[in-house]
Amino acid sequence: MFIFSLVFVPTYTLRLLEDSHSNSQDLCEDFRYNGMELPIAEVIIGEKTFNSRNCGEMVPIDEVNKDIPVVKFSQDNETLYLVAMLDPDTPSFRNPHCRHWVHFIFGNVKGKYLAYGKIRGGNIYGEYNPPNPQPGQGIHRFYFFVFKQKARLVNRIQITNRCGFNIDGFMEDFDLQPVAMNMFRSEFQNIVLISDMMVID
Repeated sequence: MFIFSLVFVPTYTLRLLEDSHSNSQDLCEDFRYNGMELPIAEVIIGEKTFNSRNCGEMVPIDEVNKDIPVVKFSQDNETLYLVAMLDPDTPSFRNPHCRHWVHFIFGNVKGKYLAYGKIRGGNIYGEYNPPNPQPGQGIHRFYFFVFKQKARLVNRIQITNRCGFNIDGFMEDFDLQPVAMNMFRSEFQNIVLISDMMVID
């Protein structure tokens, strides 16, 4: 069994996810790999769809934390892909000591299935953990990255720690090539149900 756990080092330098970005609202961040800008994968969460027109959009958290995201992308039917959903702003943009937080990772999915948002025949390496920003943390960014695999990964890779996950180290260890991305932003939302409110005449 492969166990992948990050030993946190505050000053490590990232190649793909070096965070020189701001946390401006509604801005799709420009991620590049080997000098090429990554194309935008389609992401569907419940009734909300993120694509090239609204990548980076600020959305209410209750619109994106109830359903498991569906990621659609493919360059080739038989190519194997790995998909990761990450939060670089845990617990906050100014204090990201858990960069990056793993919301899910799955791999070994053929392009002919991922093109339709299906993970048939794939492996889940990190179970889905819904976005859950806390009060006072500010805006969080939620990234989706699609990686091309050069070979089938072993079935028993285990993500043991969601906090401080080194996606660049993971990419190197398993020879992954980033080929697409998408993202949205959200923050804590204090929702008051009408049924819980007292109406006084």
